[in-house]
Amino acid sequence: MCLQTTLNFGTNTYTRHYIYMNIIALVGLLLAVAVLQPVILFEAFNPLTTNLPLIVLSALLLPKVPFKKDNFS
Repeated sequence: MCLQTTLNFGTNTYTRHYIYMNIIALVGLLLAVAVLQPVILFEAFNPLTTNLPLIVLSALLLPKVPFKKDNFS
């Protein structure tokens, strides 16, 4: 028996926007730490090791989210 996982995002048309905002916020936080306290980037469990996997996972999720065009006609 093969188990198949399906992603159900409902009818929310803003899901892709939330993922893009998540990526932008994580990159912004990473840049803020790099500018304000660069020493933290060399410690264990630094922002690079926590933010980078979330950015990659968000980028991998984008193609799986259905793109819905608005019809105003």
